[in-house]
Amino acid sequence: MRKVKMSLDIGKEHNNLFLESNEEIRSIYHINGFMSEDGFVDSFESDAKELNTLENERIALDSITKIDLDYMLEFHIFAFGEKEVGVYQFKSNKLRNLHKLRDKVYEIPCEKSYSIDNSKIAAILADHFYSIITHEENLFPFPEKILYNFLFQKQEKLYRNNIFSYYDFIDEVNAFKEKYKVQFEQSEGTEIILSSLCVMRKYLNIEWIEIYRLLERENDMPKPDLRNFIANIDEELMSVWDKVEFGSIKVEIEEEQGVKKVNMKKLLDDIKKVFGVENRADVKGIYLIYSNDELFYVGESKKGIYSRLRRHFSKEEKSKNGEGPKRYSFFKDLLEGELRIDILRMEEGLEYRKLLEEIITLSERPKYKQSIDIDYVVPVDHEEGTEEDEDK
Repeated sequence: MRKVKMSLDIGKEHNNLFLESNEEIRSIYHINGFMSEDGFVDSFESDAKELNTLENERIALDSITKIDLDYMLEFHIFAFGEKEVGVYQFKSNKLRNLHKLRDKVYEIPCEKSYSIDNSKIAAILADHFYSIITHEENLFPFPEKILYNFLFQKQEKLYRNNIFSYYDFIDEVNAFKEKYKVQFEQSEGTEIILSSLCVMRKYLNIEWIEIYRLLERENDMPKPDLRNFIANIDEELMSVWDKVEFGSIKVEIEEEQGVKKVNMKKLLDDIKKVFGVENRADVKGIYLIYSNDELFYVGESKKGIYSRLRRHFSKEEKSKNGEGPKRYSFFKDLLEGELRIDILRMEEGLEYRKLLEEIITLSERPKYKQSIDIDYVVPVDHEEGTEEDEDK
């Protein structure tokens, strides 16, 4: 194992905790503290911080304040190596156990050090591929949980940032697939697994042959719990929902020579007025069409709800004229009742609009959805009109 030293310069107020190694290392640093005095108990714990140290370089790790010195402090360094991760535990017992190096500079003793094989860490990561969505806080004992939580956080970051955008790694994956005749399904689970493999390659230097063996072992695993996938997005989805603006608009229907039409100009003016905007494209998100207070249709738009509504109401006219595909027939009597449009305006989290639309549709079962499920099957080669077509 590497020789790692930690020292504290109490003559400085900031950047006074130092780390030095006899080799170049990539590592993570963690500190926690505990104090109990006159019935007062307090503790703290930092997030793990990644750092790089050159050979025989002395780098500043942290700022230890005078208040911190009243605590029992415990420092952990996890040094990533070619074959193993070195674990180093340093302790400061309110300065009493430190070794003086020179005036106001003290060495913090390393009370324990050991190593964990990279292959063992990778096997544990493989056993818990989906831990980024289960968020089990007490999955591992201290201090190893610092290391595993750090690696899971890195895995989650890769997953959130779209693992397929890491082109060099994906090139490696493609070469691996060709060499070992491995196929990955197109699914969210695959993205999670690939993110974990990327962490294994980057931090643990795991060879692809070992990854192949880990994946072979995973073939006998049970399928993941659906509730874990739902929990993965629950908090973010609620955060998006809290920012949604709601507006309800009564649709004015005009009749000319026995033909009913929606007053589209008034509808546009009402949409702008309800949400206080000048541009119709500023109102995007999800809309619900009600006929006689019965939910008829749920839709979404990322470019502008008004354009979608105009398209829908043209379906009613085309259906009565015998124009358009069969699915338009479900709009035939739409204007016979009182119409209301409820709008869920989304300025942020637009990537969730389709999911929210599906949730509302599956929950509320609008009349159009029920009818199309029973009476109509969309042809395999059919493509719905895109939003680019809607203003044409």
